[in-house]
Amino acid sequence: MESPLEHDGGEENNVPDTLQQQSISLVINDHIYTVGSNIPPWTRLVDFIREQARLPGTKVLCREGGCGLCTVVATVPDHEKPGQEKTFSVHACQALVYACAGWRVETIEQLGTRFDSSYHPLQRALHGFYGTQCGFCSPGMIMTIYGQLKSGHPITSAKVEESLDGNICRCTGYRPILDAFKSQSVDADEQLKCRLVDIEEVYKGHCKKKKGSGCGGCCKDMKKDVALTREQTISTTEMGQWYRPTSLIRVYSILKNLRTKEKFHIAVGNTGQGVFKDDGPYSVYISTVGIKDLYSTRVGSTSAPVVLGANVSLTRAIEVFRDAALESPGAFAHLDIIAKHWQFVANVSVRNIGSWAGNLMMKHSHRGFQSDIYLTLLAAGAELTLGHAADASTSHINLEQFLVADMSRSIILSVSLPPALPNTKFRTFKITPRAVNAHAYVNACFRMEVDIENDYEVTSRPTILFGGINPSFIHAANTEEFLIGRKLNDNATIVEAAKILGSEVKPDNHPQDASPKYRAQLAQALLFKTVIGFLDKVVGVRVRSAGPVIDRPLSSGKQSFDMKKEEEVWPVGEPLPKLESAAQISGEATYLDDVPYLPNELHAALVLTTQANAKIKFVDATEALKMNGVVNFVDASDIPGQNSFVVEAGPYPDPVFVEERCLYAGQPVGVVVAEDRNAAICAAKLVKVEYEDIQRPVLTIKEAIKAGRVKVGQNVESFRAGTSSQGDVEGTMKTVPHKVSGELSQGTQYHFHMEALAARVIPTEEGYDVFSTSQWITETQSATAQVLNIPANSINVSVRRLGGAFGSKISRQNLVSTAAAVAARKLQRPVRLVVDLNTNMTCAGWREPYCSKYEVGFDDAGKLLALKVELYSDVGHVPNEPSVGILVNVLQNVYYIPNLDVTPHIVTTDTAANTWCRSPVERNVVKDDIIPLLKVKAAYRERMIEVEQYNQDNRWKKRGLSIMPARYTYVYLPEWAFRVQVTIYQHDGTVAVSHGGVMGQGINTKVAQVAAYVLGVPLNQVKIKATETMIGANSYVTGAFLGSDLCAHGVKVACTALHQRLEEVKTRMKAKTRKEPTWQELVKKCHSDHVDLTEHYWTAAKEHPQSYEVWSACCLEIEVDILTGMYMIRRADIIQDCGRSMNPFLDVGQVEGAFLMGIGLFTTELVKYDPATGQKLSNGTWEYKPPTALDIPADLRVTLLPNAMHPKGVLGSKATGEPPFCLAYSVVTGLRHAITAFRTDENGDDSWFEMDVPLTVEKVHQLCGINPDHHFKLE
Repeated sequence: MESPLEHDGGEENNVPDTLQQQSISLVINDHIYTVGSNIPPWTRLVDFIREQARLPGTKVLCREGGCGLCTVVATVPDHEKPGQEKTFSVHACQALVYACAGWRVETIEQLGTRFDSSYHPLQRALHGFYGTQCGFCSPGMIMTIYGQLKSGHPITSAKVEESLDGNICRCTGYRPILDAFKSQSVDADEQLKCRLVDIEEVYKGHCKKKKGSGCGGCCKDMKKDVALTREQTISTTEMGQWYRPTSLIRVYSILKNLRTKEKFHIAVGNTGQGVFKDDGPYSVYISTVGIKDLYSTRVGSTSAPVVLGANVSLTRAIEVFRDAALESPGAFAHLDIIAKHWQFVANVSVRNIGSWAGNLMMKHSHRGFQSDIYLTLLAAGAELTLGHAADASTSHINLEQFLVADMSRSIILSVSLPPALPNTKFRTFKITPRAVNAHAYVNACFRMEVDIENDYEVTSRPTILFGGINPSFIHAANTEEFLIGRKLNDNATIVEAAKILGSEVKPDNHPQDASPKYRAQLAQALLFKTVIGFLDKVVGVRVRSAGPVIDRPLSSGKQSFDMKKEEEVWPVGEPLPKLESAAQISGEATYLDDVPYLPNELHAALVLTTQANAKIKFVDATEALKMNGVVNFVDASDIPGQNSFVVEAGPYPDPVFVEERCLYAGQPVGVVVAEDRNAAICAAKLVKVEYEDIQRPVLTIKEAIKAGRVKVGQNVESFRAGTSSQGDVEGTMKTVPHKVSGELSQGTQYHFHMEALAARVIPTEEGYDVFSTSQWITETQSATAQVLNIPANSINVSVRRLGGAFGSKISRQNLVSTAAAVAARKLQRPVRLVVDLNTNMTCAGWREPYCSKYEVGFDDAGKLLALKVELYSDVGHVPNEPSVGILVNVLQNVYYIPNLDVTPHIVTTDTAANTWCRSPVERNVVKDDIIPLLKVKAAYRERMIEVEQYNQDNRWKKRGLSIMPARYTYVYLPEWAFRVQVTIYQHDGTVAVSHGGVMGQGINTKVAQVAAYVLGVPLNQVKIKATETMIGANSYVTGAFLGSDLCAHGVKVACTALHQRLEEVKTRMKAKTRKEPTWQELVKKCHSDHVDLTEHYWTAAKEHPQSYEVWSACCLEIEVDILTGMYMIRRADIIQDCGRSMNPFLDVGQVEGAFLMGIGLFTTELVKYDPATGQKLSNGTWEYKPPTALDIPADLRVTLLPNAMHPKGVLGSKATGEPPFCLAYSVVTGLRHAITAFRTDENGDDSWFEMDVPLTVEKVHQLCGINPDHHFKLE
């Protein structure tokens, strides 16, 4: 049998040494870089960009291709079109730098900067639409869309949304980012388009060499200097071999010459490393990107198959499938279905370089991998062509044979997909925890030849395939056999088929997977969904909703706020982008790890325990210390002071490095210090930690209660609150007409700040300079002094900005800062410690989980008469930062409850100490004027009628509509205090402000607006300086968004004092000259008269802004696909009270960002542990799923409450960052409405049911209570 493609191996390529390259070249931002043998073969492009090219605008976090921070744009030869090129976005954390030979790479710095006035329209758009907050994700967002622009395809609004499927933003809620880029699309809404430049100008030969005048040809000139196809054999200093053959014969030669057990890696896109990070290490890398034959494609016909070469990317394969379906719909219509399915595999930047063959090889190596590529190709009847090194022969096998084939010295050459028969019905599914960029709970493919004219008789053996069940189960063979000759338009057939399928589907049980019960029921549901989809209008009207998946419309949004210019406080109240956003969109904003290395700077990597609740038997760093570049291993024995990084953050010690018994899996035992980061990380993995006296870890609140690990509120110093009680609860409960009792649980949540915990510690003549990603510089200073046993005045802490925090960097940051400080002290050299995402999620605590046991009594009208609640908070291994005491204070505010008894408890578990996180859930009755306004704006009554009608008309799709009122109380405690300093420079009258607050979401912009208003100067004359412990000495933590209030208040007071001094001088000047002096003249005169042009302010308790309440409300509509549990938020209307907003752009951004973070807590963000070791299994983007741009409400409308001047606030304002988070609970009540509609209509069950959060897709499905025997009906 001949190969469907000509795989011309050619003659063996014995390239002379003079022609074989010992290095590769690539172009980055118009500069040629040579990569020689001193670079290890596993080096990622992102590390080369940041460390060798020194372009820090490209950020890095996950190293899995899951967050989008590292996105760059690459232009490479198009092997299908000789002499031409193609351009696309790529995750630089996945691409191996040696595989980038001949690439031309563009980073954010190439698009435009503040200093050359060459901002790209995409940058201008993101700035103008207030699309940045912390700014850490901004370069990756821009480069993703830039890659789409340069790919040559028109950018539509829908393409913008599709393109951002692999980019995470925790701050903004995505809406302003989407609007910004949609304004540049060819079909942009007029209201968006008129705000910025036209799409036609977005990419017109954009080239910084020739500003505004098209390309100057520099890129083509460089292309001549970069070898693209020359054979490469590179032996690196790290004992690794890199081959880049240009023919198949050469590949076979390399494979034949490998030693028997030598581990090799065939590299194309290297995207598999983001899934299976522990594969390797490899001593040989073989890059096949230089073999043109492997990029061949052929669009089939009615008599010829569609063919893809092994190196064809998923993106290109999707294009080929669509072309085939368009050209021969009778033969290849099913390939359009596969193309749509493949669009949900990974994300755009992964699909651009990831090959379908590489995905199959992952399935070959890891049978449990639920490969969408494997399953869909198997369903299509595809055949693989393999090449064998032993004799350079080829063979052809099907996909099932492939799984058991010996691939140790063979490679995939191509795949052919035959045309389908005319009566073929084809359907695929991928059921995931969130909308995009997630692997499946279960994926499935159904292929049947059906005689429509004969009651949809199945005329031959169908193909029914599942992934995600167990490694050995793919074909539902018994169900396939049963359906032969059966008529799908027969209810008995469907019920029996589902029953047979249920009996043969036996899901395995792994802690990281969805439950076996759900996966088994989901398989049955997908079979029913397929049949209804095939039958379509043949079935009853109400049943048809079972067939389609939820169709998400294009996202839209609307923001409403007062635009009236209030002259007396302008620019306070002006809707302005962030001051720092210009630097953020160009990659020029400097974060901690962007600072260039000092010549003698070392790098540290944490060594973590892998077992909870065990005694350390020994720690052996011998093998680690043998690695080249490794300098030392630092552990608890090197700490000169107290082994605890907690001072003011809590009363209990929390060790920097574990000494005897590890308290949780992921606790640091020490750090490896090396000359470069990669060496430190690799060496840390070689440190051996042995355990003894291993006890089963306690990981949940229920386990902790059972184990007796409970402390009552009034007995715990750090609770900040005891029990709360009023009235006679016990007596009332005996007489109330109705009582309900039960339990409610809320899971944990990872903060998912895009910048990981990091620190740089530099020994100085007076002590140490500490650069830290800290929300609390005072605690960082104190913790470092405590650990090093030196005075606090020997420690200087500085924070320029943070790439997100949300509470995670209040105290947990000091684990990293003190670890780096111990290493710096021991070695007397600067030490930088930047953790990766997996380490961050493992070693640092998250939001506290909660559980409440309640009993509530009420009368016939539903009025609450009594409530008794036992609150339990999981604080992790040490109870330093419990928030349960705060919850006690607000719980009683839900309603007026005359008889109330609330008792808080904390439980300790064998997990990392949990910490503060943005906004605990607080709910209350609401201000009288918000609910009526919300009902009008949201058209609540009309939509409720529509929802009820929709639910009557559709059995398998249900909608829910909820209204969620909230009151959030901001309380200023005495310890909340900040120091600020305002200085006017006599040289030109410009103003500098430094304050004790940190972060980056808007505090600096609001502070600058206040300073500009009080001093009467233009906003562009005010600069905010870094936060540090000299000027900001003793300042408290920046959290709960009180920092903005207090720092703005402090700046107002300080500027008022300065203004009064200047006014006195100004009065004397006017009396003498009889004219108004300019600002510069006034400042010069003050300086010559020795008037102090600097003013300090320390937040005084007597001047504290008074505590106040923030009111808000949300109306949310959601749609649920009952058969799968997947859902979509159709619309959310939010009204937020923020007083007189200091900056409506900032406040709307805070509302949207907080709301979506809350949506994540209540729906998609689920953590799972290994019950034996206590290790977090959800410790990366592969398993942990915060919301994406396609999980936001399809229609999001935010209104800032008008005419809401707050007389007690700073210039009439209120803080907004925390309250909207609470409104996200409306997604839970909306889901309850939808689920109740199904349970009531189909089961006759309208009883109350518990809904623990997060309400994952799995939980929603299980709550619906589907019974195939009862529910799978055609009418």
